[in-house]
Amino acid sequence: MLPSSSSAIQTSQPQQSQSLASHFHIYPLIERLATEIETGNSVSMVSELKSCFENCEQILNSISGSKAMTVDGERRKLEESEKLLEQRRFLYNMDFVSQLKSKKQEEEERH
Repeated sequence: MLPSSSSAIQTSQPQQSQSLASHFHIYPLIERLATEIETGNSVSMVSELKSCFENCEQILNSISGSKAMTVDGERRKLEESEKLLEQRRFLYNMDFVSQLKSKKQEEEERH
């Protein structure tokens, strides 16, 4: 194991990835796996890591799904707001045209 390459990898990782890995408590498991591999007892650790990664995958999929639902909900709200805005513009324009016609009729009646 090369310490210089290991530290270079750690410093090049984005902060978000590090915090996400810390959130899932992966670093201690990886360290324990390294120790178990050195002593030749890695089978149980591999199973534990596999289980941990499956849990992480479920959590990430859940987060991904909830974000998609949120985006869809916000998109629907935006579309509804756009429709309301178009309706208001139409009504405003109709009212404006009606006012112009009324003013024109008043002017014609005066002459």
